[in-house]
Amino acid sequence: MEGAKSLHGCGAIRKLPYTILRENAEEWKRLAVEAGREGGSCDKNMEAFVDEIMFSKADEVKDKDDCSKGI
Repeated sequence: MEGAKSLHGCGAIRKLPYTILRENAEEWKRLAVEAGREGGSCDKNMEAFVDEIMFSKADEVKDKDDCSKGI
């Protein structure tokens, strides 16, 4: 964050043409939407995360945990 503050503080961001800022924002938005679609990087990462939890040794840990005995 310090880099962003120093850029903003020296006015570098204000000196960028509006069109460049808008193009960059549109590109980041496009990339975020693409990543969130089915088969995108976010989708794949979320699927891998859920699979890791589902197929992990969570049941073994749960059986040993006194707090979760009633669940």
